[in-house]
Amino acid sequence: MAPEQEQTLYTLPRKFSRVFIPKFFTLILLSAIFYSGILLNLSFLSLRRAAESQAKTFSLGIIIALVILGIAINFVKAKTPIIFLQTKLKFSKHKSVPYAKIDVVEAKQNISDKIFRTYHIKLDKKHTLEGIPKTSDPGQITTYINQLVASAKQSQMNYNSQSQYNQNQYNQSSYSQNSYGQQNQYPKQNY
Repeated sequence: MAPEQEQTLYTLPRKFSRVFIPKFFTLILLSAIFYSGILLNLSFLSLRRAAESQAKTFSLGIIIALVILGIAINFVKAKTPIIFLQTKLKFSKHKSVPYAKIDVVEAKQNISDKIFRTYHIKLDKKHTLEGIPKTSDPGQITTYINQLVASAKQSQMNYNSQSQYNQNQYNQSSYSQNSYGQQNQYPKQNY
């Protein structure tokens, strides 16, 4: 039996170049620094030429594999749109945040955003929607997210109050049944 799919309310595409290019260059720069560190460490060791050559080749192979993996992950992330569902905001295949857990919706623009004519929306400390094209009005998007957050928090409060009411009703009926049972269980004794 397949899980029930939520209805998509809105799909917001990301600007591919804004999400992919900065991460690509950061990955290449960090890989170069890491490989330089490996070369520096190997120069301090007294190894035979063959062993040193093997260590350099092996470390370069691992770094290239990690770079390719990082590029593939960033490529998929850059191609994935931001999807507004009924109960949550989904920004990758396995990453989403429920509207009720979003604290602050704030549109910001950093240096990379200015270069690529985009902006990003900060949802809370851990979640940021990045690479949103400038063609999408930041005010409209943040207002829309705020409305969804307010609606989710209101429905959660209604659910919690209904659950509390049901729990109180259950406790009262359990108490009255228990009181009745106690009267029958322990009859009054005359001495």
